[in-house]
Order: sequence, then structure tokens, then C-alpha cells
Amino acid sequence: YLGDLSYFQLMVNLKDQLALDKYGGLYKTHFWGADLGLSYLKNSEMELMGTEFEANLFDTGIEVRSEVGYFDDQSLGRRYLKGIIGADYAFPEMITILGEYFYNGIGAVDAANYDADIITTYNWNLARHYLAASISYVYNPLASFSLVGISNLVDGSFYTGLTYSYSLSDESTLALGCVMFDGDDDTEFSSYATSYYLKLGYYF
Repeated sequence: YLGDLSYFQLMVNLKDQLALDKYGGLYKTHFWGADLGLSYLKNSEMELMGTEFEANLFDTGIEVRSEVGYFDDQSLGRRYLKGIIGADYAFPEMITILGEYFYNGIGAVDAANYDADIITTYNWNLARHYLAASISYVYNPLASFSLVGISNLVDGSFYTGLTYSYSLSDESTLALGCVMFDGDDDTEFSSYATSYYLKLGYYF
């Protein structure tokens, strides 16, 4: 800790035989009412430099945030930017709404130019522009609902996720969910099938 409102963190990860896997650093501080961060991460395939910003929008109750990363991806031989900008607002009725734009610099601006080879550990998307929105509702201290939608702004396909979560006890939770995809043929999200899941979590 460098002070009451800032800290610096170093990270090193070793593999078998103490071989260096990755290393990096993170600096976070609070300045003029905003949380600011700088980060760096490097391994044999990727070098990442990132920034983050989070603050309240005056006295509106709206929280705004952004994260931007510069990637030097040796596995693809490409350099690109990725970033998000978003905002959320919590109503007194235990309802929270969120909106977020995602820029994927390695993605295509035309669906006809999609390149499946860019789908790697570091990139999960084909297009350059996405828009997301979510709404969550805490029904009572034990139960909550959430609805998430993500739209591919390049080809018009979209993803929708619905989740119901219930606290079974102080140590366990149960979640039921449905994930749906839709879009025209040859769009990104149209290639995925609707799925349902049940998740049981236990904490100790």
C-alpha cells in the first residue's frame, strides 16, 4: 500500500521446474472522486497494457466505468485495442440496470470478413462492435433474477441469458438459467444452440 487510497501489486506465475510462465503489475489509486488503474501483463504469447476508470456521475447515482487494453498478441502476430465503456444505476426498489459498449479491435466490421482463426484464449469474438444491457432484481434477501442481452452490432445477431438464483442456506446457493442465441444464417451468435443449466454452489 502506497497510501490510504492507492496500492501497487506485482505478480509472477511459475510452471513446472520453476519455469517463468507470466508476470505483471497493477497500480490502483483514487483521484478526484474516481478509481483509476494501470496494469501490465506478459507471457510467451501475449503482452497487455491496460487502464481502468470508475466513478460516480456527479450526484445522479449513475456509476460509469471504462477499461481499455492494448494487446501485442504474438500467437496471431497482431496488435490491437479492446475496450469497454458502460454505466449502471441502482433503483431503490432493488432493481439495477446496466448498459455497456464493447470495442474489439481485432474483430471485423463486416460479417463477410469474419476470420475464425482469431478465436483464441485471448479473444472470443468475431466482430468489432457489441452492445450489452442487463437488468437484475433482488426479490428478497434469498432470491434474485437477472436478464442479460448482448447484441453483435456488425451482423445483428444476439445473445440472451436469464438466471434465477436462490440462497439455500448461509453456505449454499442454487441457480437456474437459460441461454438463448438468435440471428440470421452465417451470423456469429446463430451458430450456438439454446442451452439450460443448473448450478449448485457450496461455500466453506
